[in-house]
Formats: sequence, structure tokens, C-alpha cells
Amino acid sequence: MASFKETLKKSRSAETLAAYERAVERFGNPVEALAEMAFDEENPIDLRLRAMSDFAKYGNAQLKAVEITGADGGAIEVNHELKGKVMDVLAKLSVTKHASG
Repeated sequence: MASFKETLKKSRSAETLAAYERAVERFGNPVEALAEMAFDEENPIDLRLRAMSDFAKYGNAQLKAVEITGADGGAIEVNHELKGKVMDVLAKLSVTKHASG
């Protein structure tokens, strides 16, 4: 996928590209420049939306589909006994935290 700056060069006006360059110069960081452009109400809405879309990539992990299977592609085994032990420990921690607070 093309970077925000490359997209600006191809499809946006020189004025928009200049706004991006000024924001990068001001903040010294392209991600901060994208945030500035996204939240600046004086920028056109299409610019703000594109900047927010690109900014979101850097602020959040991109999720990918993952298939989880058990041994030999079969069902996953769940150890309910272990789950019970973990829940007991969490309950004890919660009681201890409230008692000491």
C-alpha cells in the first residue's frame, strides 16, 4: 500500500502536500503529523479521514486471522481443572487486594 505522502503526491493538490510537509517539519515525526492533520478542523474532511485512516495503522496493531487447532489438526483440548485453579488464584488475589486496600 502506498504511503500517505505518496498518495498525496499522486492524488492531492500541492496545497495539501505542503500542509503535510509543514506538519512533519513542525513535529519532526510523520505519525504525529498525520495526527495533527486528522484532528485539525480547518483541513478538508477527505484529508482528515485519510490522515486518520493512516494514523490508525500506527496506533493499533493490525489484526490477522489465525486458525487454532489441536494435535494433527483436530479439536483443541481444554483443561478445565487448570481453569478452575486459575480462577481460584484470581479470586484470592481479588480478596487480598480489597482486604489490604
